[in-house]
Amino acid sequence: MYAFRSSGPEPSRRRWHPFLDDERYLEARGHRLRVSVEGTGPPLLLINGLAANIELWRPLRDLLPARQTIAFDPPGIGGSPASPDQLWLTDLADIVDGLLSQVAYDGVDVLGYSFGGALAQQLARQYPQRVRRLVLAATIPGLGAIQNPLVLMRLVQLAMQPPGPAQTVAVARAMGGRVSQDVRIRAEIERMHRSQPLNRAGVIRQLLAMTGWSSIPWLHTIRAPTLVLVAGADPIVPQVNGRILMSRLPARTGHLVPDAGHLFLIDQAEDVAGVIERFLESADFLPADQKSRRS
Repeated sequence: MYAFRSSGPEPSRRRWHPFLDDERYLEARGHRLRVSVEGTGPPLLLINGLAANIELWRPLRDLLPARQTIAFDPPGIGGSPASPDQLWLTDLADIVDGLLSQVAYDGVDVLGYSFGGALAQQLARQYPQRVRRLVLAATIPGLGAIQNPLVLMRLVQLAMQPPGPAQTVAVARAMGGRVSQDVRIRAEIERMHRSQPLNRAGVIRQLLAMTGWSSIPWLHTIRAPTLVLVAGADPIVPQVNGRILMSRLPARTGHLVPDAGHLFLIDQAEDVAGVIERFLESADFLPADQKSRRS
């Protein structure tokens, strides 16, 4: 078990945003983004994985009723128009900062999933005042990560193929976990994913966005308390990457989801929603003066 040696920024003193079950388009740093805000309560920003659209958050959002969740499609993914320029992780962090300004939040909790976990790390570095608590799920620190290049090459190859039943099954097998074994889960995830057209150029640009990027040199500077969620049977992001993140973050705890594949926040969200909620609510992450007021 790891002890927490620092606390994150104090919660924003603004009232929770009044949006309810709302989807709209917002301009953020010159980019038009499809954004969805649901529920009431402390705000939780959801940053999705490679090629993933808003709809894929549905299983987890339904299990976090005490949170107001903010989700978005990044440029070139889902319903958000592509940028004319290649965007790097630093650019995407700027865009997320602009989005948070549009929805009138100073600070939020942030959950980054896979590729979104890399972006969440970059956001916490560039805009530390925005990030109260950080959840990193099935993600890597960029250069310095340990992954199987054959698995990654196979996944990119599959992503570029025309959609169809054979491609769906092959991608699911590459992800591991329940989606690779249960045809009903696979069909539901495919339905959510295909609710928006797949922009292959947008996916390639997401991959390029991480070229040369690494958080290892500066992870120790992130002060936001961080939960690292690791899947026990993830072919894309092996467990060792969680240990790398944990070894560098100064205020962190970890949770292993046994036998889970890369899509565990989708295909077994019920196994992690409670873990996320307890982490976000834990008094262990409050500054000392706030702890005394709670007790």
